[in-house]
Amino acid sequence: MTHALDQKLDALKAAAETQTETYKNSRQQLYEGIVDAYLWWREAHEDPEYLATKYKDAGITVRKPQSNQPNFFALLRLVWNVDASTRASAISNWAKSMQRIDEQYSDNLQAYQNDPRAHLLNFIHASGGLGGLRGEKELYADEVDTNEDSETAPAPAKKTPVAQALSTQRIEAASNSQPLATLNNFPNAVTNDNGLIVMLGRRTEHGTIDIVGTDYSEAALALALDYCTNIDRTSVAPNLRLIAEALEPHALPKKLEKHRKRYFAESTIVRKKQGQKPEKIKVNTTLRTRPEHSDILVSKSPTTVSVVSQIKRKQDFDFATEATLFGKDRQWIEAELLGKNKLTLYTAEPSAGYTPDTSTRVADYNITLTDTASSKNRRLHFYDVTKLSDQSAIQQPFVSNPSQIEYDWTMQVSKQWLATFDAVCLTAWINKIAGKHNKPENRTVMVMLTEDELVLHAWWDEKAQQYQLSYSVALAGITPSFKQDASASFQCAAKDFVLLFSSLPNIVLDTDKITIQANSHVMNINYSTSIADYQHFIPAADTNGKRDETVFSNTLKTQEASE
Repeated sequence: MTHALDQKLDALKAAAETQTETYKNSRQQLYEGIVDAYLWWREAHEDPEYLATKYKDAGITVRKPQSNQPNFFALLRLVWNVDASTRASAISNWAKSMQRIDEQYSDNLQAYQNDPRAHLLNFIHASGGLGGLRGEKELYADEVDTNEDSETAPAPAKKTPVAQALSTQRIEAASNSQPLATLNNFPNAVTNDNGLIVMLGRRTEHGTIDIVGTDYSEAALALALDYCTNIDRTSVAPNLRLIAEALEPHALPKKLEKHRKRYFAESTIVRKKQGQKPEKIKVNTTLRTRPEHSDILVSKSPTTVSVVSQIKRKQDFDFATEATLFGKDRQWIEAELLGKNKLTLYTAEPSAGYTPDTSTRVADYNITLTDTASSKNRRLHFYDVTKLSDQSAIQQPFVSNPSQIEYDWTMQVSKQWLATFDAVCLTAWINKIAGKHNKPENRTVMVMLTEDELVLHAWWDEKAQQYQLSYSVALAGITPSFKQDASASFQCAAKDFVLLFSSLPNIVLDTDKITIQANSHVMNINYSTSIADYQHFIPAADTNGKRDETVFSNTLKTQEASE
């Protein structure tokens, strides 16, 4: 075996030597190309119209530079004739290097009067190459010794027990789930040891899917398994699953995570502590157990109207009193159990409620969770709302009589249809506004339902008093019902709509029947699982984003009335 490895090593060394020589030659050619392009640009720059014409003929848009330095991005695209969408990183790096060359040349014009090409090439080599011009540090020979381990080679990185457990569960889910479609003829497809493969598809104008690329590497499969598999939750403790799935539609989806700071607002409710200035209370998602209603309430607090979720459990839980989940625990559930898909790794004690907290904490109840992969424990803490001194700080909106609401239109959809709506309509709009959710034109959206399609209207034009963007998705076999002479449109705060409808396609459901219905005051989305019936309510809003409170009550008023 040692002899065979030595032979392979000698072959690798020979190949590397050839590749090194080729790399040196190609690198020198690149340096020469960069210098020649720069010197050509200096000549061409004397006639701006000539350069502008060349860019226009090549279909290159020249953007105004953000500083006084020349923008060489367009020049490099012109000379190398490359697609910016595939080589943007390389072009950007070369442009930065060329800016440094320009600084050197402009600051030392006298020195470059004779043979500027040779002098600039020497300058690149002396700077450590194009990367050195950009300030990137190269590794020198004496540093190589300090970065080598003279005794042992580093072992391949091992997965943590948690990562390994998740990976195993996802592979099992992918191996056992029902296929969305079956590809009958692809004999050359290469899979990994588990028979899994990642495919890149392209939809054609005829509606078929062309496979344009495949990959069976661990990195590609890990990403695909993370995004494309749903791990079975039936083994999760009922109380933990209920709490997590109640919070799931309120947790920021991955695609909106980078906009988190812009997505949540301060409350209009002001609190003044003794000796301190008045301050607006931060609005947070609050989960409240309500034994009197046999449900869990999730909505924003403190506020009088927001997106509301009311989850009726199908089995008895020992939630003895009205209590709220500790905010830090809610954030942990959203980030770890939902965001990183670790829900199925935890057991809960008790499994059907919570127990009195006998620790030194001020919490009234807790649930003890155990990570089965690492054996570590963590507690979820709940606070009896009747013991809180400032009830206004946790006032929550809810819908008091959901069954009595009459809706103008109703339709029943599948998760697949919701995923299509998310991709074609919501994601397209989210990408277009690039995180500018707080601009006046992005405050609201409107959906309009016809017999054939659902249309999302966005980008409100205050002057024209109409929406300027629209996205639509066909109902494709869905038959909506309409109340006679009623409006088939619904307008609401964009953040409310996007948060819920971006989450729904990714929620693990036991059913594929989701009902959507609306009137001029509220939209209702409801579905059932084996453990609960879920209802989500989105308040309507005017074009300024002011939410409609018509069907909403709030916990503070209810408590005051009972007293």
